[in-house]
Amino acid sequence: MPLSTNDVCFFGGESTKAGIWRGFKEYGDRAKFWGREQVGAVHDAVEWRGWVFYTHTQGNSSALGMWKLGHDPDSEGHATWNWIGINWQSHQPHYLFVKGEYLWMSDGSRLIAVGAPEAPQNMSDFEIIYDIYNGEVGETIVGLSEWDRWLILAIRNNCGTRIVRWDAISRNLIDSSHLISETENIALIKTDNSLRMVAGKRLNIYEYNGYQMRLVGRVPIGTSGATVAPHGVCTHAGQMLIGVGCGQGEAESLAHTGVSGVYSWSKSGVGYAEIISVPHTTSTGNQRSVYVTALASTPGGLFIAWLEWQEGETKWGVDRVIPEIAHEGGFVETALIRAARDDLKDFRVQVPYSKYAPPGIVIECRRNHGEWEVMETEHDKIRRLVEARVRAQRAASFQIRVRIGLCHIEAINIDFV
Repeated sequence: MPLSTNDVCFFGGESTKAGIWRGFKEYGDRAKFWGREQVGAVHDAVEWRGWVFYTHTQGNSSALGMWKLGHDPDSEGHATWNWIGINWQSHQPHYLFVKGEYLWMSDGSRLIAVGAPEAPQNMSDFEIIYDIYNGEVGETIVGLSEWDRWLILAIRNNCGTRIVRWDAISRNLIDSSHLISETENIALIKTDNSLRMVAGKRLNIYEYNGYQMRLVGRVPIGTSGATVAPHGVCTHAGQMLIGVGCGQGEAESLAHTGVSGVYSWSKSGVGYAEIISVPHTTSTGNQRSVYVTALASTPGGLFIAWLEWQEGETKWGVDRVIPEIAHEGGFVETALIRAARDDLKDFRVQVPYSKYAPPGIVIECRRNHGEWEVMETEHDKIRRLVEARVRAQRAASFQIRVRIGLCHIEAINIDFV
């Protein structure tokens, strides 16, 4: 899980005695062990208001752990393995999601909301705001996300999975989706402008339109099926990624039906259809008995967490995919501007922006249909704009072009020119 401190936090180890690891900011490509005491298998983790929260098993029950950023997960007074105040009723995985003013978490078919001040300093600043039970017997919340202003719940029963939306105000949830006959491999993916879900052993891809989930594609893994972890999906560099693997004992079926790795579901441009590819595989070199447990997108690259079963031995690790190829950015070019040759043409070009990343914004000028010349620019970080002084004396025509330099993952958003 990427943190706002530019660290990356890992949860892993034995299912009954897992560990918390910290890596890749100060330790290069090595992770530092952060703590292990009393932490079982971790279900989910989020960062919210300067604290890290995670749900995990603790013996035969569940627990909510938390610690304040800037401190270790086991630091006295700033961390706990089991936050009091929640009477857990389910042994199913508990999911966390931040929306609006609250941290939402699932407990079987219950939905719990935790509130806190804007800058909580102590664990006592957190309190339970909502404790809602709206499910029926046999139902379990298997995913939390958002769509527009709605909080989205994926609820599974013995017959399938349905999507429910809630405005966090009304007394009742809104069942906005027909029942999908999928009960396995439920994973929700929030993209820039849509909400998608991977579901079923066949890894069907659904897209939510506000009322129902519509089948839009399928990962080509054959008829025997494969496995996707709840956190084995993400969006990275504009692509929707799906970590496809197999559970223990499923390696033989996957060997005949598909490849274990990270699949991409994306399109090359507007008007093109989405296509499936496999841009990444794990560093194990094993494309059969590998389970992709989680994917995380950060400015420093893509992280792929995996488990490998081979010859009765279990191994686990995290791969880091570092962007190596820089991509040329877009450009904005004015129409041809004509003027009298004797008019003095001394003016400034200003480019306000909402997001900036090195190497920045380039302003060019072309006089009398000649070659483009790069103008000297000034970067005003306070007003968030880049400007250049353009001299085009005795030019019958000229043009201005604003160009984005080479960039990796971080993009630059120009407001106007």
